[in-house]
Amino acid sequence: MAIHSSIFISGSVGRGGKNQAADVSTVQTRLNELMGNARTALKVDGLSGSKTQGMIADFQKSVLKFNWPDSRVDPNGKTIQALNDPKSATTWRSVPPASGGGTAKKTLHLHFRSISLTDVSFDTQFRAAVKVYAQYNITVVMKSGKSVWLSEADRKKFKRVDTSCVVGNDEWSVLQKLLNDVPSSDICVFFVGRLWDPKEKPGDEMFLGCGAHRPGAPACAVAANGSKYDMAHEVGHVLGLGHDGTNGNLMHPTQASYPKLPVLSPAQLATVRKSPLCR
Repeated sequence: MAIHSSIFISGSVGRGGKNQAADVSTVQTRLNELMGNARTALKVDGLSGSKTQGMIADFQKSVLKFNWPDSRVDPNGKTIQALNDPKSATTWRSVPPASGGGTAKKTLHLHFRSISLTDVSFDTQFRAAVKVYAQYNITVVMKSGKSVWLSEADRKKFKRVDTSCVVGNDEWSVLQKLLNDVPSSDICVFFVGRLWDPKEKPGDEMFLGCGAHRPGAPACAVAANGSKYDMAHEVGHVLGLGHDGTNGNLMHPTQASYPKLPVLSPAQLATVRKSPLCR
């Protein structure tokens, strides 16, 4: 079917998108126009389900040559530009349907060491991390967990954990040496009371997590006042990701920007999947 006019959407469609019904229907209709007979047409129902997201990933992999499709169409992104290009139909129809969106199954092994209770429960944070990475066929596995009883001296020492240096004698370095007994192929997640930088005043701590760690001992810390997705965010840092200012991105420095489920960009996903910790 020929394209007669360009499509426009008011918000993102697909994995982690706003998924307003009218926008989803618009994308579903255009995908059906372009796909040809080798693929099964989508039901135009305005719902961003697994079939719609899978077809977006198929289109991205086949037409845009994304190694790691994000299954999302943004209002001004590359995917909608390709959906509005009549040549995309010829390209897409010449390529067999992509299998699984091009994302082979991977696994992250996490170990947990807790020296403080958290405002958001461990179960909530862990389930959130599982859901975030499951979007990309990455399974998060809990390998071990310990609630650590410290001496009175250590409890005072680690009440506020300095994150300004991770190779010296600051609290974070010492804490890692003391409790990080996990294999170097896995990630150790610490739950601590408060994280701080020397520039901050006691009681004004702004850090909710820290992904810096000693060489050969992958680890991150989550503060007691951390939010739902802080664990997933800090694990992302350990996997090689920096901050990203895009709203809805897992690595945004301010979690108030997150939608119901934060996402990764194709470039970020490629970095994560290439990490030796993701296997």
